[in-house]
Amino acid sequence: MNGLKEMTGSSLTQMRVLVIGAGGAARAVSTVLARHGVEQLAITNRTTARAAELKENLARYINVDVLDKPSARRLLSSFDLVINTTSLGMNEADALPMDIEDMKRDVYLSDLIYNPLQTRWLEIGQPKAKAIQNGLSMFIEQAALAYEIWTEKRADRVFMSRMIREEMEQNETKQ
Repeated sequence: MNGLKEMTGSSLTQMRVLVIGAGGAARAVSTVLARHGVEQLAITNRTTARAAELKENLARYINVDVLDKPSARRLLSSFDLVINTTSLGMNEADALPMDIEDMKRDVYLSDLIYNPLQTRWLEIGQPKAKAIQNGLSMFIEQAALAYEIWTEKRADRVFMSRMIREEMEQNETKQ
């Protein structure tokens, strides 16, 4: 949530959000968004039955729309924030998690993948997007929270972010 707030500069309560995927990462992201009270939450997945299971788990917080892929593509222009929670994009040969040519201008585009730092999906969406974000902020936040739980000390997120980014950039130049 902190990373999404950082990207959007807002509380997200006025946003219509589409989550692509229905696995563990989608469950975590969707639960936080539902508890936070986004205006609309929709989930699309390769198998709608999995998305429907996730909808049931979120029913106490928000009414979730489950969309099959064609419906999600058709309604893409109605969303303010689109989040890819699938692993599609980690490998260069992967298909896109969803065609995003019909997304509206100034949409926020998030991909939970952080390696590579910019997936092909983010690259394609960037010209239309108001902002894009990879999964690095979520990765850093998870590390910071774990550090705080284990040490009972405040984590220096700025330092952690700088160190992780430098390491990843060095790894990319080696490849």
